[in-house]
Amino acid sequence: MRRYVLLVAALLFLAQVVQAQQPRPPRGGFWYGFGLGAGAIRISCDLCLPDTHAGAVATLRIGGSPSRRLRVGLEATGWGEPSGELRRREATLGLAAQWRLAPGSRWLLLGSTGAAWLRISEADDALTATAPFVHLGVSHEIPLAPAYAIAPTLGVSRSFGGVLRLDGSEVTRGAGVTRAQVGLNLLLY
Repeated sequence: MRRYVLLVAALLFLAQVVQAQQPRPPRGGFWYGFGLGAGAIRISCDLCLPDTHAGAVATLRIGGSPSRRLRVGLEATGWGEPSGELRRREATLGLAAQWRLAPGSRWLLLGSTGAAWLRISEADDALTATAPFVHLGVSHEIPLAPAYAIAPTLGVSRSFGGVLRLDGSEVTRGAGVTRAQVGLNLLLY
């Protein structure tokens, strides 16, 4: 995880050096993006151990820009950590918004809300949960060309109020997952 933080810091530093030479990308209309990164989750419930698990994160976003400072759309995120025979996976799907802090700024606040799914499986047994989630984050766009940009991101999401099930039978209520993630996205306008 430390390597990803150092990578993001290095990219932000290099972006400041070349930023003045790049034309500003267009801000309106259709956009989409995808990204990869690292994340850690912590599962919380009455019966859960407070362990943190690191894994890979992939994100896909698509939407439109009603103004120069606001983007809205759909966001899908997947997290996974295969660990021997035990596999942990989390997926989210929700409505997303990206708010540019000031006109012309490269900094954006990120937010999304929707549904989260958790699955922990070993051999033939599966522990599952479905719950609403909220995600908050920050991103810095670095233009590569007039219609492309890369964006290091940092974010935290929290699902809450889920029903934890073991092989389909309810085990407990009030389950949730906290995920912290850092990544690098490619945006196309």
